[in-house]
Amino acid sequence: MARFLQQFGERWSRRSRRFVAVDFDSRRLRVVSAKRAGGRADILKCYSVDIPADVAVGDAAAFGPFLHKALKKLHLAGRPVLMSVPRSQAVLKPMSLPAGTPEADIAAMVHFQVDKELPFRVEDAVVDHILGAEYYGAADGNTPGEGVNVLVAAVRLPTIDYYRRLAEAGQFRLLRLGLRPSTTACCVRACHEAGETKETQGADGKTETGKSKSVAMVHVGFDEIEISVLQGGALSFTRSVSVKSASSGASRSADALAPIPLSPAGANGPAVNGTSPSAVSSSPTPPSPGPSVALTAPEIARTLQSYQALQRQGQIAMVLVAGETGIETELVTELASRLKTTCRRLSTGALVRKGTPPDDAMAAGLGLALGHAADEIEFDFLSPRRPPVYRDAKQTKMVAGVAAGFLLVAGLLFANYRYLEGKNDQLIILANKVTDLKKKDTEFKNLATQAGAIDGWARGRQDWLAHWAYLSDLLPNAKDVYLQNISITPATNVQNKIKNTPDEPVATLTFTLRAKDREIITDIIGTMQEEKTYVHTPSGIDPCSDLWGYVHQVRFSLTVPQNMVSLSPPPMSEIPHLYRPEDDGSGETFGRRGTEIRNTVPVPRPAPGGSGASSSGQPTYREVTFDALRRGAELLTQLSASGTPLALMGRLVAEPNPKAFAPSVSPQTHLTYRLVENSARGGRGGDGRFVYVYVAKDSAMAREIQNRGDRGLLRIRVEGKAFFTGDQPEACPVGLLAERIR
Repeated sequence: MARFLQQFGERWSRRSRRFVAVDFDSRRLRVVSAKRAGGRADILKCYSVDIPADVAVGDAAAFGPFLHKALKKLHLAGRPVLMSVPRSQAVLKPMSLPAGTPEADIAAMVHFQVDKELPFRVEDAVVDHILGAEYYGAADGNTPGEGVNVLVAAVRLPTIDYYRRLAEAGQFRLLRLGLRPSTTACCVRACHEAGETKETQGADGKTETGKSKSVAMVHVGFDEIEISVLQGGALSFTRSVSVKSASSGASRSADALAPIPLSPAGANGPAVNGTSPSAVSSSPTPPSPGPSVALTAPEIARTLQSYQALQRQGQIAMVLVAGETGIETELVTELASRLKTTCRRLSTGALVRKGTPPDDAMAAGLGLALGHAADEIEFDFLSPRRPPVYRDAKQTKMVAGVAAGFLLVAGLLFANYRYLEGKNDQLIILANKVTDLKKKDTEFKNLATQAGAIDGWARGRQDWLAHWAYLSDLLPNAKDVYLQNISITPATNVQNKIKNTPDEPVATLTFTLRAKDREIITDIIGTMQEEKTYVHTPSGIDPCSDLWGYVHQVRFSLTVPQNMVSLSPPPMSEIPHLYRPEDDGSGETFGRRGTEIRNTVPVPRPAPGGSGASSSGQPTYREVTFDALRRGAELLTQLSASGTPLALMGRLVAEPNPKAFAPSVSPQTHLTYRLVENSARGGRGGDGRFVYVYVAKDSAMAREIQNRGDRGLLRIRVEGKAFFTGDQPEACPVGLLAERIR
């Protein structure tokens, strides 16, 4: 995956629209700025920069910052860079493979064969190859073309590492690393296509095209001279001559494509291609004085004449010279006289923009730019053609089987995990349900215990509210005494069950009584003893501290016998001090409305006077409904001016427009309300049947209505005198002069 991402990044970077081609030697840096446009290169600008003598070109750590500074000054920093390896740094070997060799197997056959012909191990070099040309020296001198012609180039790893370290020190991205003779040949082909060298004059006087004949290209540099021959537009021959060796009389570089020795007698033998040239030497030696025509012209002429003699393909049609050393013009004249053929300088005017002067010294850079834009760079030592990796099918199947088994096991484990996870979630849900059920079980058990206790009390046939009402009647005025800590303790047997035998006590009433006067407590104790209703256990009267002045207290413990099924309170005439306060309703009927609870004690009330009063002084209110008060009802015709005691249930709301229809009632003395029927017919909107209710202002009843609020008036019972209000438009033309509300 990492290698795939790396290759994808390299391919993507190669599609960069703008790029820079760089060519250099020990004395001059040549830069070509170009951009990709429709599969071709648009040359934007060409620059030539002198390299100071104190900058060691062979030291990547020293030359890299200088190169970065130069690109930054030319506003080209940050763009991807193309470079090429000099001819002296590469070993070229022509090979002829058997005819019909599959293209996919060529790389493997090249690596296998070239390992026998290189002066170093193939593992110590980067090997690349190109196809399609008939190279000089192929097939042991036999006629080329009988098989697949291949040109192999090998560059040692230290040279490749030099360019990588140069890119790192120069802070630029190196896209391609080609071979300089190959890129120069690309520039010559582009000039042919542009018409610069398309037609030549042959030896027989006939006009011939440059592509059909051999064209020689001589690239003159300050460090070496590269001599290349293009046959049919393809590179057929190339070698380099060291300028230092030629100027000093030392041996020249050997040509990997020419097996015959071209060095003068007395030389030390051919040098091994791939070693560092003078342009890439790390020693800070002073620059060479440059080539001279007297020494270079004979060497170039002998090289080309030897190529023609051995290649046997006729005379070289044209010799092109490129460079900027200053001897190029004189060299063209000298070569023309020696080779008796057309010889001139390379013209690159058709490759650059108008207004840019042509410069044949930029041939290598222009060839790099043109080849990169069209994806036609023949050699690329950064991404060479490598043999395909063949894998063992059996081993591949075995690995695939192991991977499939692993995926199957992983899938099963994952499915098992998901299954167990689901079951675990269900277990958690069920555990929570069990916990909730246990809580509910505890609540139900407590409820059952309470229900059993209530059932036991019911079996005891005791009306405890009646007991409390009876005791309330026995006690004096509420302003003289009050109770504390009242409790009822049932009597149990050995099995912890409530006793229900007729001859044993049922429960014990226990409470603490506080009074302002000691004599009041003494009278209460005497009354309890006289009544003999309860089994009273006397206790002493103790002083106590009380904030409200009740400084005497006594604790009563009254035992209730089982056979006590009814209570007979003493007559009121005999116990005059038991008069209840007017707002105390404890002696009234308990339970549901309309039912009489046994053992209750009637509470005396002052007779209100008027009709409807009972013999005991308490008025008898007639329970009626709104149906009895509607128009045409029999009761409505019976209402007299004196008023009839009625009791009516409903919802009490304030009357927005006070009206007074009852006798002796006015808005100055009474408040007017509506008692609305609480039924599906009446609803809650106030538009149903209602009667008027009059309440005296500044009365206890008016204050109670205010204290109850809206929720306390939703269902209320009003007792009072009813009057007919006359021919009013209401459905129930009745007014109630309220005497009591509940």
